[in-house]
Amino acid sequence: VSTYTAGDNYLSLGQARAIYRFGLSGITSPKATRRRVVEVLDNTMAEEARLISAHYLYLTRDIDLAPYELQIANELTHIADENIRMALVGAIGKSNQVEIGTALLNQLSREEDYRVKVNILRGLKNHPFAMYRDSIVPLFSSDNKHIALTAAQLVEDHAEANQSTFLFNLLKSPL
Repeated sequence: VSTYTAGDNYLSLGQARAIYRFGLSGITSPKATRRRVVEVLDNTMAEEARLISAHYLYLTRDIDLAPYELQIANELTHIADENIRMALVGAIGKSNQVEIGTALLNQLSREEDYRVKVNILRGLKNHPFAMYRDSIVPLFSSDNKHIALTAAQLVEDHAEANQSTFLFNLLKSPL
């Protein structure tokens, strides 16, 4: 059903839960994915249904988000609920499109919630290290240990061998 409106809270919630459960079981369809994208980006829909839709997009395997990734990335700044942002960042973080990497870096610079930042950092692993190297260095000295540890882990796991001079200088200098 694609005709539910903001007033159909229980129907939308039921549909979101059913599609989410099917998705976790490996039963998906492009129509269901499209519907979840439409619903999660519609701020007139019930928050709980939007959150479940965001988790469907994040946790369901083998769905094609490529047609929606830029749309989701562009809407991140308009989504007030950090739990929804956290799941959506995780969903688009699976992409290796350069535009998505750029969008994640832009969101990282303005994001306040540490959980969303951690998911952004996790999503950056799908992009060239040189793209995000300079953006994550200041995060090593973050007051939040989750951010600092995830940034350091990203460097450890994804820095290329030719980055040894950069890493050596980073270790020598105070952050």
